[in-house]
Amino acid sequence: MDYPSGFVTLWEDFLLDNVSQSGALSNWLETVGSGTPAAGDITNRHGGWWRFTIGTDEADDIMMAGEVSWEVDEGSPLIYETRCRTSVAASTHIFAGMSDANTESSAIGVIHDNTGTIAATATDAFGFMLDDGSSLGGKWRAVSVQDGGTAAETTLSGAADAANDVDQVIRVVATTRDSGTAEYYVGTSLEFGGGELVSTLTGSISTEVVYAPVIQVNGRGVAVNVDFDYIFVQAPRS
Repeated sequence: MDYPSGFVTLWEDFLLDNVSQSGALSNWLETVGSGTPAAGDITNRHGGWWRFTIGTDEADDIMMAGEVSWEVDEGSPLIYETRCRTSVAASTHIFAGMSDANTESSAIGVIHDNTGTIAATATDAFGFMLDDGSSLGGKWRAVSVQDGGTAAETTLSGAADAANDVDQVIRVVATTRDSGTAEYYVGTSLEFGGGELVSTLTGSISTEVVYAPVIQVNGRGVAVNVDFDYIFVQAPRS
């Protein structure tokens, strides 16, 4: 007997403020660090955008995450995509991808590098990162951590660097192939679907872990605005 194929899809276009710091009756949970100000809210850009406003305190971390309900080996390929921009690309920390938890301690970066050493607060996560460690501010990096091990990073040298106030589309596609493979795409502002494939990393993710979609930001002591146009997540229904 044949069954119709189906996909589970999350499409958050930020047309309404459905984020709650308490998480009650909310589609998204926001976690804020100890610094102030650090806040997220709808901004008046066309089509619905979410803006993180970050102050000059190094503790101005902010993270927003959806439900922990996506598992690669139950729905492969698992696709995550967002379009984003930052006002100060050289110093902004961004993590955009999937994490095993929808909160992290004091909103400290899921995977981060502001000292030249990659580190993770998540046990399992994968996605894109900007950070100013190792003089790589403004360069996109593919990052992951598996089963609480040491976080890994690959500089996406084939991708355009982030630039001040320039929109970019980033997409990661995770599959069960080769013990957990992640493909990283980076595109221009209108290249929905991620644009160019810039890296394929095998054996880089845990496929049996249940993940949440995440966006997370820190200004590294510099006041920045970081905008996200949408978050798209999709996987086949098992």
